[in-house]
Amino acid sequence: MKKIYALALGLATVFAAGAQNDAKSLYESGKKAEDAFNKEIPSALTTGQMSPENAFAIVEAYNFYVKALPLDSVPNEKGKVKPVVSKKIVTSFVNHTKNRSFENAAIFLYQAGKQYPEAYQAFMIAGDLPRNPLVGKDGAVITDSIRSNNYYNAGLCAYSAKSYKESAEAFKKARLADPTNVDNFVYEIASYQYADFEDQALKENTIFEAAQEAYKYHGAKNIFIFNNYVNKFFNNDEIEAANAILSEAEKNEPENGNVQLLFGLLKNKEQKYDQAAEYFRKAGNLSNVYGTLLDASKQLNLLGKNALNEIDFQAENAAELKAEVKKNYFEKALEIANKAKALPDANNQINNIIDDINYSLENYFN
Repeated sequence: MKKIYALALGLATVFAAGAQNDAKSLYESGKKAEDAFNKEIPSALTTGQMSPENAFAIVEAYNFYVKALPLDSVPNEKGKVKPVVSKKIVTSFVNHTKNRSFENAAIFLYQAGKQYPEAYQAFMIAGDLPRNPLVGKDGAVITDSIRSNNYYNAGLCAYSAKSYKESAEAFKKARLADPTNVDNFVYEIASYQYADFEDQALKENTIFEAAQEAYKYHGAKNIFIFNNYVNKFFNNDEIEAANAILSEAEKNEPENGNVQLLFGLLKNKEQKYDQAAEYFRKAGNLSNVYGTLLDASKQLNLLGKNALNEIDFQAENAAELKAEVKKNYFEKALEIANKAKALPDANNQINNIIDDINYSLENYFN
């Protein structure tokens, strides 16, 4: 037993010595890369130009340093930890945090066309490092707003490269640092939509959770976010929950045309078509958003056809009912459609709806 113990102790000693040597070697490699960056950064900040190689050198230095740190904390043969390079690495981290070196490097990399993965990595480190415990109170000079902006820029770099999992990670960190910026949520959700998920249910839940969090801060103002929030309830036929959310949103934002549109779609699902039509008319009156107006006119036109088909033309009040359908459905749908057509982002879809409405008006109401 003593021999085995002695062998184990010997191996531990060798490992500890090897770890310290590796830590030193990694530090020296990192220091070499850091020196390349430090040598060029003063003139680069003046001229606004820096080679991508020297700019990325600070990222390489960081990667060497984070590998060296745990190896520098391995106990020696006496069970004591005697770091050799950790203090130097921490000093480096603190200095580069204060100087916003990684943010500057990321900008130079972006300008050089190295958006992904180079600028992405630099922006991510610029966001992470100020809250690294090793940096401590010195990281407080970098506000959460600045960190959020760095994560946001990292996300854009990855998003433009169609690396959607990476962009989602960046945008999530951006909105955790600053949930008041609605764009952080918008791009995070969009990234999830494009990202590959093996589990479709996980994808839907991930989108829902981000949209739900966004709703807490931004309400129903952003159509993209709010629609992604309520989609889960629509898709799963959770009518009661959808009604509750839309009622809350309507109370908080009574002038929100998109909320009225969604209410109309929900009433359609409930087969409460008269209520649905009223909500579509409200959406048309309140909204100045092309997509909302397009859908409101389309849905009102379809409901008008159904209402027309339900009239008993042999009844005494048939003419009165027909005039009501003409006014409240087709003419109102045409009014909303023309409002949509006047918007700068209108496309040919609205022309098709207008043509369809006019066909009904010309052929069914003479």
